[in-house]
Amino acid sequence: MVGEAQKCVNAPAARPAATGKLPAQFGPERTLTQPLRRRIITAKPGMAYAGLAKHPAPEHECGRLSAAAECLVPNLGTDARNEDQDHAVSVSANGEMAMDPITDSDALRVMRTSRWDAAADGEASGEAVESLERGQVLFFPALPFRFAPEEEPLLSPATSDGKSKNVVYDIRNDSLHGTALTGAALDSLRAMMRRYSESATRFVTMMLPDYTDHLEVARTSFRPVRVEGRPTSYKKDDTRLHVDAFSSTPNQGRRILRVFSNVNPEGEPRRWEVGEPFEAFAPKFASQVTLPAALSGWLLETLRITRGRRTPYDHVMLQLHDRGKADLSYQKSTRKTPVAFPPDTTWIVFTDRVLHAALGGQHLLEQTFHLPVEAMRHPERSPLRILEGLYQRPLV
Repeated sequence: MVGEAQKCVNAPAARPAATGKLPAQFGPERTLTQPLRRRIITAKPGMAYAGLAKHPAPEHECGRLSAAAECLVPNLGTDARNEDQDHAVSVSANGEMAMDPITDSDALRVMRTSRWDAAADGEASGEAVESLERGQVLFFPALPFRFAPEEEPLLSPATSDGKSKNVVYDIRNDSLHGTALTGAALDSLRAMMRRYSESATRFVTMMLPDYTDHLEVARTSFRPVRVEGRPTSYKKDDTRLHVDAFSSTPNQGRRILRVFSNVNPEGEPRRWEVGEPFEAFAPKFASQVTLPAALSGWLLETLRITRGRRTPYDHVMLQLHDRGKADLSYQKSTRKTPVAFPPDTTWIVFTDRVLHAALGGQHLLEQTFHLPVEAMRHPERSPLRILEGLYQRPLV
């Protein structure tokens, strides 16, 4: 329970708070407001918000949380942050709120590092690698990626070309796709994404020294469009739990390591769900997947349907991605851990192993890396080795 939560008292009457209502299907109405940025965060029963902290707030800033009208204001940026430990807030079905310190879990490990160029004591010693390879998300609640003032106009859906969900930058050839911007605005976007790619690369090689000589820097994406309400096919519906696999760019067994940063300027979290371990997920669908014909990978590459040879591993991973998303019974019944990553936070995860779904949010930066399985501390924990164990044969 909240314990000594601040009661709302002595509220000036000049400015009533805006309130947001939950859709009826989510049960009793509960609202959580963020007064500093004037953004309303709506709490769903059972949802844990990573990185929230307790702050006093005047009555007119409070949402209707309970009969006691206790106020809990989310800690969603440095302008609202206190010096206490980060917290998680959950909302029960009857509207009562509970706050507990965020702790490490099967799904997530909280890190103390708060700089892109300097790790907190002990955090680059190899334990981060162990956590990632076990299938945990490394969460950095005090690691923001800052936009320069002149870059803030980029935080708009108009940055997208309206057709792609991502603006994609490739530092290997300085190319940029998926945007409608031109001229100076385009140059600003390219410079910002290059800076993020360079920062993320420096950060990962610092935090994960085991991988330094083996990481391959891949594409950078900026997602200025809302997750919610985007029309798409089930295969592209990232609100469904899935592991990452790429249809046109075969990974050929390499790991997919990604760095994410929520850069939302209005206090809105990036809402995820994290699913069951890959070792539990894969057997449920792998038995439904037959291996491809011997020459199919060569044919796809020859016809330029894929950029590179699609291996049996790539085929199986694509099928796991698609079948898992298509199975609504699985999506409904499988274990999920809800996590909402506040703005000004960063997280790292192997997205080819960790089942994840993006349920909501807007404005996200992401950097992808590839890692050979042989460079892992525990190659047996890779999807490649797990699937080879299931099929009892090499897949690359």
